[in-house]
Amino acid sequence: MQNAGRLRNGESIVGVNDASWTFLSYATCSIFASAVISAIYSEVRSYKTSDNIKTGLFISMLISIGITLLILWLKAGRLHLFNFIVLIFIILTRRVRWQTRLIFAILGFALGYLILTSGKSLFGVQTSNDNVTYFSKIADAASEFGFPVMSLELTTHSVNILWRFFIDYALAPIYVFGLPISAFVFGFVPELQESVAKINTVAFLGTYSSGEIPVDIVTLGYYNMGVIGVVITSLIFGFAMKSINSVFSEHNNPIVSAVKYMIIIYFISVGIMYADPVNFLRDSFYIWMPLLVIAIGSPTLKSRRNIVDVGKSR
Repeated sequence: MQNAGRLRNGESIVGVNDASWTFLSYATCSIFASAVISAIYSEVRSYKTSDNIKTGLFISMLISIGITLLILWLKAGRLHLFNFIVLIFIILTRRVRWQTRLIFAILGFALGYLILTSGKSLFGVQTSNDNVTYFSKIADAASEFGFPVMSLELTTHSVNILWRFFIDYALAPIYVFGLPISAFVFGFVPELQESVAKINTVAFLGTYSSGEIPVDIVTLGYYNMGVIGVVITSLIFGFAMKSINSVFSEHNNPIVSAVKYMIIIYFISVGIMYADPVNFLRDSFYIWMPLLVIAIGSPTLKSRRNIVDVGKSR
């Protein structure tokens, strides 16, 4: 976990197998599995059906959630961990009373605060400081959301910035899929143009040897083509969100709803603050792969039938 930032950057670290990090990235598909099993259990538990089925689903859900939490813990991704907890909370509380939701919301807020303020120490990414005060923790938590402002200010005041003309959208699949395949099949990784996150990090620190400083959606647009790039990038983001909403909006299928929640939560959190297409595609692998499966089985999306009618009888 201490090398999480460097591993995300694709660096080779002595004593660490590069394939292990790639495996963890692909293993995040367990997020989708946990969401689906939780959605099925949330629906079936209100049916008058076999207790054995409910118990089996409940145990399967706990195992899947446990595996997912372990994978996210090993990847040391605080935002992804928080997103997953929010996702499971939304799915499991769809059919409960508001008082129960309030209790879980308070507990979730406390957990979210812990992840933001102490996540780096808990993950081993950063050693804890015994002299840290309560107010400094609050300041640190607030600073976690400050890099988009700093990135945009640095970018707009740069006199040497070269417009990227949206090349990062083409680089993303090469970085995410092409490089691992090349390393596995041919045994080497070709040199590619640096991603916008790498450029942004070098502008800040002079090197990206310890990880990357991501770019938000506005900074990404400005790197692409200035103010015009911001407008175009925002339109792309808005069109993607509109398309997702239009595809999933009229479906009461709990599994389809779970996928919708998963995508929306990802877009409004990771998608806005970590907008570099390379990182966006790499981190959202667990969304696009199952979404591709759903798209192939598009007749399922066109149907309003519940696909979890396991012994349903009201």
